[in-house]
Amino acid sequence: LTFIERTTIYTFLKVAFEGPLTEETLNLWKETFSDEFINLLTDGNQDLADFFAELKNSDLDIIEQLEKDAYLATFNLLNDRGRIPAPPWESVYVTRDQTMFG
Repeated sequence: LTFIERTTIYTFLKVAFEGPLTEETLNLWKETFSDEFINLLTDGNQDLADFFAELKNSDLDIIEQLEKDAYLATFNLLNDRGRIPAPPWESVYVTRDQTMFG
């Protein structure tokens, strides 16, 4: 991987895990990610490949809502604030009394 490809992948991961995806972000990915770059991102990950295939062929409003629902279902299980307490590659206490570390 080149430095630019690696930087783009890390930026993609940051945006993907930072919060619910917006229609603006989805449209940007749809319009700017080349097939070659999508193949690089999805190598070995069929779920991500299916996501990008759906992104090319589906209504962005529907995808935005599905992604928002999935995000909230995943991160609201233990997080009543409605946002990620730390990016997935970091750790943080997830309760006020600091008894649960995630």
